[in-house]
Amino acid sequence: MKALIPGLTALLFLTACGGGETAATPQPAGSSETRQERAGEASAELNALVEEYFERDLEFNPLLATSIGDDRYNDRLANSIGPGYREAYEAFNRDYLDRVLAIEAALLQGQDRLTYDTFRYSREMELKDMKFPSHLQPINQFYSIGNTFAQLGSGTSVHPFETVDDYEDFLSRAEDFSVIMDQAIANMKIGMEKGIVQPRVLMEKVLPQLEAQITANVEESLFYNPIKNMPEAFGEADRERLAQAYRQSIAETIVPAYRRMHEFIEDEYLAAARDSVGMLDLPGGEEWYAFLVRLRTTTDLTPQEVHQIGLDEVARIHEEMHSVMDEVNFEGDLDEFFEFLNTDERFYYDEPEQLIQGYRDMADRIESLAPELFDIFPKADFEVRAVEPFRERSASGGQYRRGTPDGSRPGVFFANTYDIKARPKWAMESLFLHEAIPGHHFQLSIQQEIEDLPSFRRFGGYTAFTEG
Repeated sequence: MKALIPGLTALLFLTACGGGETAATPQPAGSSETRQERAGEASAELNALVEEYFERDLEFNPLLATSIGDDRYNDRLANSIGPGYREAYEAFNRDYLDRVLAIEAALLQGQDRLTYDTFRYSREMELKDMKFPSHLQPINQFYSIGNTFAQLGSGTSVHPFETVDDYEDFLSRAEDFSVIMDQAIANMKIGMEKGIVQPRVLMEKVLPQLEAQITANVEESLFYNPIKNMPEAFGEADRERLAQAYRQSIAETIVPAYRRMHEFIEDEYLAAARDSVGMLDLPGGEEWYAFLVRLRTTTDLTPQEVHQIGLDEVARIHEEMHSVMDEVNFEGDLDEFFEFLNTDERFYYDEPEQLIQGYRDMADRIESLAPELFDIFPKADFEVRAVEPFRERSASGGQYRRGTPDGSRPGVFFANTYDIKARPKWAMESLFLHEAIPGHHFQLSIQQEIEDLPSFRRFGGYTAFTEG
């Protein structure tokens, strides 16, 4: 989650912004009746403004539109790392920041004031974020347009393959994908000149992800799956035409784009990549990292202060682990306990299918217990899937992808079955509770089902809230 990939992340606005971004404003003068009238006007202006922003933002972020079930922009991908896009998006956010600042905040109360504060905060942070050169590091093993596009093209992700138009739309997106891959290469070359490069250890993990999509036989490509699973209602002429179009797109557009990126990283980029992993070694890296800490936490905490919180938490958790060791009568120290947990066969499945079934059984059990703690439940359905083979080697242990607000596409918990002996049973429940039920499934599904909220609050996310 984000989550999600660079250029596509929206913010979750369910909590008031922190960090002292909004100064106290004086109360408006005038009669009670006049103030009430002005407050109503300010409220109407604000809500119209933020809805207008969201509608226009979907044009900049077509994948966001697709993910929430809005199919108006399903024929395009945004080149969010290109200079033209970045210039336009910066001007777009600056315009809406200026317009929201023109609204008299002191007139707003309750949800309106919360909407004002969070919208203003997000525009300010978006503009600050664009000052840092993340577009020169557009790809890593975890966030990659290559992986995102493969998921889209598989037929099992957010891009629908239900109508002839859906199939045509994806062919158009394939053209955009090729442009974005070339833009990424151009940006990475600039990054190489400026010393703004990714760690080599990460980029080495990107190569097999790209290679997995470089197929000689187009009908064996993941991108041909939608043709293999074409709806029976399609007429014969459309079936033949689309099959030919997909074969041509895979052979002449999609696979060459993956190949160009693979060859560039392998032949040029890896040699320029850095041995270090921290951002401190990047030009301006210390300031950039401090900004990212602020962006993710919505606080004014320094990286050092956040790190200390982490150290304190580790110490606290270790103390609790000692209590568990006593409870199970384990003889040995903490390191020996870790070794036991990480190596004893009783804590691991033998086959990937067993892990997936284990999570599905867990879903049934937790769903049966949830009514004891919750009164509100998502309308959207939910399912468990294995992480796709092309990205499983470098994916996390589990991820959640939200469904659509109308429930037409379910939420999905992806469980990573790669290296089954690195997936202990004792870690499953905490991961599932966070990523799936109640976790992200309840949080994101219920949030986007609240139709009274402004759209940017329904479909956005602050990392500190989303992950906390």
